[in-house]
Amino acid sequence: MNFTESEKAAIAKILLEMINIDDHIDDRESILMFNITNNLQITDEDIESAKRMHPITCFHTISKMGPEKKAVLVVSMHELMSADNVIKPEEMKFFNDVCNIGNIKFDF
Repeated sequence: MNFTESEKAAIAKILLEMINIDDHIDDRESILMFNITNNLQITDEDIESAKRMHPITCFHTISKMGPEKKAVLVVSMHELMSADNVIKPEEMKFFNDVCNIGNIKFDF
């Protein structure tokens, strides 16, 4: 699946927020984050763009993505939340907020 540069930056921003939400990055989260970004062809430049991206721009970009691309984001977020075998309340809240604000409908 091909993502635009702005979509890659928006996805990276969401995943960076997810991985940092509890102020502790587990080794399993780091490895998974590397694998996800590698699989999605998210470059270091995309990650730097993500760090500078305004949250409104991020959510606007996410909300405009097609359902298949949104599904990739949802699965990636869920994998990151589950990487350390504990889904913390703040992770679940962020996950739900991203889905609501990004107009993402999912059914696990």
